[in-house]
Amino acid sequence: DDTVVVTVDPITAAFDYTFSTNQTVQFINLSSNAVTNSWNFGDASDDSVSTDSSPEHYFPNDGYYTVTLIAENANGCA
Repeated sequence: DDTVVVTVDPITAAFDYTFSTNQTVQFINLSSNAVTNSWNFGDASDDSVSTDSSPEHYFPNDGYYTVTLIAENANGCA
């Protein structure tokens, strides 16, 4: 019998935020074991995506937005 052992580094995507101004938000990345981060701010603006670890984003219009963070570990697992 051949045995294959697969080890996956656990990863957690998490963030918090604070308002810099009425429409500017500083996102604080709280992810663990991440080597890359992909943010989508959900507002369809020219800069609605980012790969910064803890980006700041200006929302041009009032509204409700779904912000998504995808964090990947060194093995490419999200």
